[in-house]
Amino acid sequence: MFDKSESAGRTELPLVLNTPGWAFWLDGDCDGMVNVMEIKSARRDSFNRSVLVQKDARLLRDLRIIAYFRQCFPSDKPITTIKELAYALASHSPYEVPISVIKIRHLHYQVPSTETYYRLNVTIVGLAVSSEESEDLPWCVGLGIVRGIDTLKGVLYVITPVPPSTLEKVNLFLQGFIQIPTCFLQVKGCRSPYVTSNVLSDRFY
Repeated sequence: MFDKSESAGRTELPLVLNTPGWAFWLDGDCDGMVNVMEIKSARRDSFNRSVLVQKDARLLRDLRIIAYFRQCFPSDKPITTIKELAYALASHSPYEVPISVIKIRHLHYQVPSTETYYRLNVTIVGLAVSSEESEDLPWCVGLGIVRGIDTLKGVLYVITPVPPSTLEKVNLFLQGFIQIPTCFLQVKGCRSPYVTSNVLSDRFY
C-alpha cells in the first residue's frame, strides 16, 4: 500500500491505474507528459456520441478469467466461443503437482486441515513463489484451475497458461475468492474439465 507519510516529498510521482483496479507507483522518471486514451464504443446515440455498453461487474470478471485461460492454447487455435473453450479445456492435459512440494494458504478464512483439499478442489488459485529466507510477500506468477486431486498418488491436477520454466519455481498456492465462470460449467454436451477423473497429465516437477 502507498504510505503517504513516507512519500511527502514525492508528490510528483504518477499514479497508474489499469482496468481491474490495481494501482502502483512508477519510479518517477517520466517526462511529465500525460497520455489519455479513450476507448470508443461501437454504439452511438442520436447525436453521434459514443455510447458504452453497460456490463455488470460479475460479467466483466468472468470475461477476464475466460481471456486469461484462453492463453493455455496457441493464438491461432480456432477457439472463438465459450463452448469451444470449454471443450478445449476438457481435453487439455493438466500439470501434475506433487502435494508434498506445495504449501496452501487460504487468504480470507481459516480452513481445518481435514478440509484443505476439499476446499481447494475445483477452484482457481494463485500460483506463487515464496522464500523462507526472505520477508518479502510471495510473488504470484499467475493463476491456475485445480482440476482434480488424487490423494492416493499425492498429486494436484492444475490447468494454467503459465510456462513450465516459471512453474518449476512455484511452491505456494493462494486461494482467494476468484470463482470459475459459471459459463464454463453450463456448456451442454461437454463434461466439465474441473470434475473429470480420467485425465492425462504433464509432470510439474
